Amino acid sequence: MNQIETRQGSFGLHAAIGYDSFSELYPPEGTRPWRFIGNRRHSQFTYPDGQYDPEDFYGDSDLSDWIRGNHDADLMAVIRYESHGPFGRFLIEEEIGFSDTVTKGVCCELIAVVNLTELHGHGHNTPEAGFKALRDGLEQYSEWRNGSVYRYVITDHRGEVVDTRGQLYDFNCACSKMEKALAKAEEAAETERRLSDEWAARDVITVDAVPGAIGAVT
Repeated sequence: MNQIETRQGSFGLHAAIGYDSFSELYPPEGTRPWRFIGNRRHSQFTYPDGQYDPEDFYGDSDLSDWIRGNHDADLMAVIRYESHGPFGRFLIEEEIGFSDTVTKGVCCELIAVVNLTELHGHGHNTPEAGFKALRDGLEQYSEWRNGSVYRYVITDHRGEVVDTRGQLYDFNCACSKMEKALAKAEEAAETERRLSDEWAARDVITVDAVPGAIGAVT
């Protein structure tokens, strides 16, 4: 893990946050239940659920009918890829309702599709909620594709990992989770220190005790 920031906690605890080197193995699932039909001619999307060739259709109306008929789509969204040098973002170009026709599908990056049963099964009871979930999921997928996924690791005074969590998106949110985990680890270390002192009062010295405990090596 390439560390970005570190924190020094009490009782010899150490916290670090950096890029999650394991994230490329686990694409995010935040875009579900939406499915993605990629443009075979050009698509930056890594794992589409299907593909279409725009050369097979006379226009967007034919493409709309084909997608609804072959991919069980009640709602659709045209997705474009906005490039910024080595990085980029997948964004919704057009939201297509129940009876609407795709107007930019022939030249788009891919088309997201979903049916109402899938939406309701994921707790999205309105089209607006479904499209919002898609926007949030695309943002997460873009972060994953750009490598902006984080992991924190908390180690104790022995150098042993006491807590770690990866697949975290949004750096500030990841830092907040690390701070909470560090505070929890400090509480556990305080409990361990208190128990070590209780044993020390009985002339039992705890080997490699938590810093601050009776008999701990300083």
